[in-house]
Amino acid sequence: MKREETRMARTAPLWPCALFARGARTSPPGGLGGLGPPCLLLIVFTLPLAAQDAAPYLIPQTVFVGDIGRLVVPLGPAASPEPAAQVLTLPVSPPGEPQIIRAELEHRGQETLLLVDFKAFAPGIQRLPPIVIGSRRYSELEVTIASILETGGGSLILSPPAPALTPPGTFTLIYGGIFGLLFLVLALTGMGIWGIPGLRRLRERLRRRRVIRGMEKSRRLLLVQLRRDAAGGEEAALSRLAARFRDFLAFFTGMNCRAMTSAEFLRIPPLSPSSRLLSGPALQDLFSRWDTLRFRGLRIDRETALQLFEEVRLVIEAFDAAEREQGTESLAAGAPA
Repeated sequence: MKREETRMARTAPLWPCALFARGARTSPPGGLGGLGPPCLLLIVFTLPLAAQDAAPYLIPQTVFVGDIGRLVVPLGPAASPEPAAQVLTLPVSPPGEPQIIRAELEHRGQETLLLVDFKAFAPGIQRLPPIVIGSRRYSELEVTIASILETGGGSLILSPPAPALTPPGTFTLIYGGIFGLLFLVLALTGMGIWGIPGLRRLRERLRRRRVIRGMEKSRRLLLVQLRRDAAGGEEAALSRLAARFRDFLAFFTGMNCRAMTSAEFLRIPPLSPSSRLLSGPALQDLFSRWDTLRFRGLRIDRETALQLFEEVRLVIEAFDAAEREQGTESLAAGAPA
């Protein structure tokens, strides 16, 4: 079969112009080839439409370097008898030339289209390699490739290099230094306003709170040990609790409570005006019952021991509440500064 070659230009042939020119050559002078004014107007108005329909176009309209584009070439009704087909063996392009990815014929009604998918690697007007589909050979297919580096006709200038990346933790170090400096300024300001006596009162208050928490922790440990021991360990548990509780009272009263008898607790002034448990008579009553249980010669039952543990808990809570109410003030006039 003889192969027919079709050369495609960037603009399609204007066949109405050729028809009009042929009619003009064969017509007598002044006759316009037998075409009246209506036919002349029809040709003039349909001429741009025919030229637009036959012009190849790109999808998308602007194809950049490295992108995949499609060239659509209308072949007109003359190519309709050619069956729709696809190129199975694509032409090999030299390095740097446009590469054909897919090529096929497609029938749309009475018109046949040549669809060519390609990828170009250089900007400007590029010519695609010849394509053979069936008995037809399509050559001189040209496409216009754009470049993202073009800046309106100016020189192609790349953007300046990006600044160096900061080491990890730079912002943390900066903001941490700022907050540290602010804290130091606030601390120095507070020391200037509050002064050394205020810092001493704050330290003393924190120490009191720590002693209260330590006493409650000791009471809980002794209570857990009492519940785990067998019967007969109540007296030893109460003795350890009494010794620890006397040291606790000595810290707040400034008196040697470990060597005091139960009657001597009456000399302790009220440690808080809002709590009856922190008065001398209340503490004297508690230690008096302790001494009675210890020296009466009978075994202390478990229920009585648990009741004394609960009374000590109430006294500790009263100390904590009084400390919160009075703040940095001493709970007693004789308390150490």
